Amino acid sequence: MFFKNGERIGEIVGTSGASRIQNVLLRLLPDLKVPETTEIPKRPATNTRQITEKKEEVFKGCQVCQLERIVKVLESHPSNGTTYHRHDIGIQKLAANAEKCNHCKFLIQTLEKDKSLFSHVVSVEGGVSILSKRDKGLARLHLEGSRQRGKENTDRFNSRFLQKLEDKAEDDTAHFSGRFVRSEVNFGLCRKWLRTCRKCHANTCHRETANLPEMGLKLIDINNRCIIKALADAKYAALSYVWGNAKQLMFLEETALRLTTAGGLSEKHSDIPKTIQDAMTVAARLNFDYLWIDALCIEQDKGNPDKSRQIAQMDKVYSCASVTIVSTGSDANTEIPGLRSPSRTPNQTVHTLGNIQLITSLPTLSQALKSSRWDHRGWTLQEKALSKRLLIFTESQVYWHCNAAIYAEDTNLELSKDTRSLTQIVDHYEEYSDELRLIYKPSPKISADRQYDSLVRSYMTRDLTVQVDAINAFTGILNALEPKLGTPHWGLPTKKFDGALLWRIDGHFPDRRRDKPPVEHQFPSWSWAGWIGGEDVYMNESGLDTISKIVWWKIDDDTGDWVKLNPDRATQAASEITNEFFGVDASLPTPNTDNITLESDKEQLPKYIPHSHLLRLWTSTARFTVGREPVRSQKEPYSQYHVYGPGQNSPVSRVVLDDKWRQELKGDLIDVIFLSRVGDGHKFKYDIRLWTLVVEWQGDVAYRVQNFQFPIRLLHWENAKPVFKLVTLA
Repeated sequence: MFFKNGERIGEIVGTSGASRIQNVLLRLLPDLKVPETTEIPKRPATNTRQITEKKEEVFKGCQVCQLERIVKVLESHPSNGTTYHRHDIGIQKLAANAEKCNHCKFLIQTLEKDKSLFSHVVSVEGGVSILSKRDKGLARLHLEGSRQRGKENTDRFNSRFLQKLEDKAEDDTAHFSGRFVRSEVNFGLCRKWLRTCRKCHANTCHRETANLPEMGLKLIDINNRCIIKALADAKYAALSYVWGNAKQLMFLEETALRLTTAGGLSEKHSDIPKTIQDAMTVAARLNFDYLWIDALCIEQDKGNPDKSRQIAQMDKVYSCASVTIVSTGSDANTEIPGLRSPSRTPNQTVHTLGNIQLITSLPTLSQALKSSRWDHRGWTLQEKALSKRLLIFTESQVYWHCNAAIYAEDTNLELSKDTRSLTQIVDHYEEYSDELRLIYKPSPKISADRQYDSLVRSYMTRDLTVQVDAINAFTGILNALEPKLGTPHWGLPTKKFDGALLWRIDGHFPDRRRDKPPVEHQFPSWSWAGWIGGEDVYMNESGLDTISKIVWWKIDDDTGDWVKLNPDRATQAASEITNEFFGVDASLPTPNTDNITLESDKEQLPKYIPHSHLLRLWTSTARFTVGREPVRSQKEPYSQYHVYGPGQNSPVSRVVLDDKWRQELKGDLIDVIFLSRVGDGHKFKYDIRLWTLVVEWQGDVAYRVQNFQFPIRLLHWENAKPVFKLVTLA
């Protein structure tokens, strides 16, 4: 079909190619001389023959694994282009062909190195995928196990990488090539990583400076094997490890004389834990004269003020260290792997395909840390996050992780001529998922808000042996973020207090409250520290920025008087408070936010509540109906329930509640308080949404129950007829 001057003038069917084009041109332009189709030049016969021959080329290698074809991605020279290929194989088919094909056998042997993964895949007759990817010159093969779950869902499991074995020549083509890892640590390589970081990462990995003598810092003098007071210019390494249940040698009043005397930490003493002994060896091999270890460099006597002082400045201790040595062992009496043979046994295999030698990788950094006791301990998060450089010793190999790079013994990752960001390097090194973001150090390039979000989430997944340490073990991180986020109050930064209150747990677990006696073990319900965490803790997806006009008050520890939590912000908020903002009917009086006295205060505040837990605020409150039946049944002890406004049949939001808590609720009404508006810039009333909090009352005091699953519209809030109320939150 074709047109002339917008009018259909004909249609040609049954022709193709040059003839069709010729006919169309003659109809549209009858005066134009159009060459005969035979005059159209032909491609040279040689080219045609070459193309035909290329199309007919048949891959003659193993049709099951096709490894000989896939591996060619490693042969091409580095370039800026991206190539990607995926080849899926049934595990049973691969195993059956292993007797005929050495390449299939090699793949099976590689998968068997991950015993749990292999058993998962084999048990359900799952599959194996070989992914070949070259991106910006970096190439490797990735083995991935899979199993079908239902008709539509597939579970995938990361396994090992296959890498080209590194040549002796170190040039650009060596990036991401594999290396043999010996049974003993390559300290020459470790020192190279340290030199590279000092030279190339000065802007992101420079250690902080502080007045070490003024801090009262103590260090281990490695040469004299004793504890000394730190000199002003001391360059030291720090140790991060798990105490566990091992018997610890500690700096106490009774051990002080010995430990401060030369030889007090020499090998002749049998009470020095193995991790401590090995850490001194590592520091010496890295050419450091001084080492900081918490058990020996902090006075550990109960009630000693030095202990509280040093805990409060953990951010400085680790950020001022030149490098932090990480022992991932289960306790302080575990040897650091790789210092002596056979304390580690790297399990690598080399396989030859033509001109290429493939070598299997060892576990990636995240795989190694996910299974380690060290990365699940509450105290070690701030040690990891605050350190500029980490040298991580695991059972398989040593890793380097700084603010700008990741290095590993088994892979050439030293991109000294490259300027890729840490995120880009991690993305090449392994898949950079949300889960991995909690394992790696947060990039210093992201905002303080995002660092706080990421670190709180990561911290809440970790274990604390002593629950009273819920804030102590996070104090160093809070101190480091204080210049940008403000003084913390029970773990929440005061400059972003309204946004920090929006943390949430996917489920509802009343039993996870940290409210058991004695008083010093209790934490406020409105703080994340008031709850035992888990994998299901999330922060507000839109960050800490919200629109709020609430004036927050707390009780001063010294005077016992109510004082404003953030005086600068409070003055501005108080001047802006309006009924319209809080969704309250315009005919009702607007409160004076400085009037925060309740009648019950005359009888004294409840003695059973630590007064430092209390917040007081003027806000709007309303009641909503919660559905009696879950939205859908779940295997968990909690469910999602619809939330309805007065006289409404359509839900305005959802809330996750413990099923037992819901059943014991008297009636169907829940109390909700206004916190802030969503800071997304919407100005039309219909689009304005609110952050709220479900609370339960005990007398005149409110306690946090749960957030709604998503913000509620201002119109729905207004329909619930909210009123202003002076709320005391504990």
